[in-house]
Amino acid sequence: LDRGALIEDVDVNDGTRNIIFNRTQDAETAAESDATIEVLNGTYNESITVETNGLTLEAADGAEPTIDISADSRANIPADNVTVNGFSVVFEGQAAYIRGDNVTIENSTFELESGTTSTGYALRYEGLTSDGEVRNNEFVGITNDQSGEFGNGVIIAGPDGHEVVENTFDGNSIGVNVGSQQPAGELLVSDNTFTSQDDFAVALN
Repeated sequence: LDRGALIEDVDVNDGTRNIIFNRTQDAETAAESDATIEVLNGTYNESITVETNGLTLEAADGAEPTIDISADSRANIPADNVTVNGFSVVFEGQAAYIRGDNVTIENSTFELESGTTSTGYALRYEGLTSDGEVRNNEFVGITNDQSGEFGNGVIIAGPDGHEVVENTFDGNSIGVNVGSQQPAGELLVSDNTFTSQDDFAVALN
């Protein structure tokens, strides 16, 4: 198989089976708590909503899957204890809106669709979330050419145990944008590389 989203050891009537779905969203819908979905090579034109707590969504061994998100959509992660690992994400407005606690995004690349600009973000951890982790990702070219408008790599709307570590931010308007939607908690921004941000590497609001 050259594409698809795999869940191993799914309980069926006569035992367990490995099941491959054409869409990552279909796999997420079928997954139980704490399941792992392995995504094969290919481009997936969809925006997934993760509502399964404890889900790991990751590239299969040796695979480099691409998630292509349209201008009027975004991925949503309201579930807790979710890990997303190993994707190339192409988007126009917003890539992923996170409302769950302990959500980790790692080893992925986020960049705008060719020829577009954004006043949005690659990742937004909404206020009242906690313990999110953004690790070893690349955020490339998330910019806007309108005066007073910004494209953001990562927005932490209200820090509370969040970590942004070991990422590369290259050619964005703002690399990390920190808001104040809840009383300030702990935030670690460490060991990141910022190159040619148009406005700020880290903005504190």
